[in-house]
Amino acid sequence: PEAPDHWIIAGNTSGAGAVAVLAAGQAGCDTLYAIGPGGSVQSYPLDGLTLKPSSVVTMGSHQGRCSAVITDGSNRAVLVDLEGAALNTWLQSPAGTCPVLAEGTGLFGEILAPGRETDEHGSPVHDVFTGDFNQDGSTDIAWAGPSTLACLLSGGEFVQVDVLEGGKLLAWGFLEGRYGMGGLWEQPDGRHAWRKLLWSGFQTLPAAGTALAGYSGRLVFDGEAFFGRSSDLLHVSESPLSDRTMMTFTGGRTGDYDASGGGDVAIPRSDGLTIHIDPVGSGGMEFLLGVSTGLPGDSPIFNETVSVRLHSGATGDESHSRIVLVSMMTAGEV
Repeated sequence: PEAPDHWIIAGNTSGAGAVAVLAAGQAGCDTLYAIGPGGSVQSYPLDGLTLKPSSVVTMGSHQGRCSAVITDGSNRAVLVDLEGAALNTWLQSPAGTCPVLAEGTGLFGEILAPGRETDEHGSPVHDVFTGDFNQDGSTDIAWAGPSTLACLLSGGEFVQVDVLEGGKLLAWGFLEGRYGMGGLWEQPDGRHAWRKLLWSGFQTLPAAGTALAGYSGRLVFDGEAFFGRSSDLLHVSESPLSDRTMMTFTGGRTGDYDASGGGDVAIPRSDGLTIHIDPVGSGGMEFLLGVSTGLPGDSPIFNETVSVRLHSGATGDESHSRIVLVSMMTAGEV
């Protein structure tokens, strides 16, 4: 098939039903693919939902079943039961947020009754990330949009939303240490400000805006490595203030795809997707997910090929594993 217009991925560590999901957006055919722990791939059409560059996908356990939530770039989303027992269910959430399903937080969002229309409102949400922002041992959720940064602390009843009048949100994330959870804003006068979440709300952290100027999108600092995008390059360095670049990726997207708390990198390609899991240190893994077609014998088949390369930074050794998933092609359905 032709390369999709948009790739969105999410991972799950619960081990129930699926270990990862991949949402592929293509004209007239938006589909969610679930990769099972045994290597099986199952597809789910996203009826009534159109993927956009700002769409978000999260996955976890809902009512004891492995599920995923996919948004259309607004506060509307579809809940998909990856164990096949239910049809798509529509969700919505307050302005400045989008429905989320994640380990440690459960489902955030209102399940709509059949036939009830969703109310699209508020600014779009470009990214969702989680972490223990207030260091209380529980998982918190944050949403980033073009002009808003919102956060719901564990056990909290209200979503805190940061809006800088006339400003633009350039970068965001959870950086362990003095920067905390916050966003890099471009102010109306052109200066940059890093606004950090404190107990009293979001407040400007002096000098931090200048130090982080030039970055855009999701920022990650797990105490060992800092991930930040500048222009079309994703830089990995020792800390937000370090000038020493440890590695560079072209066109990569930062996320925590294995839900380990560390930074990972996903790079869409014309023929597949490359995912670097914890690339810094001795535990790094690189997953290469490709798509191909073939005709062995007289039977047309569709191959999902997953190549896994394990890197050991301590010894330089590599071990390789290759898994080929094969299923029959019928009426456009895998």
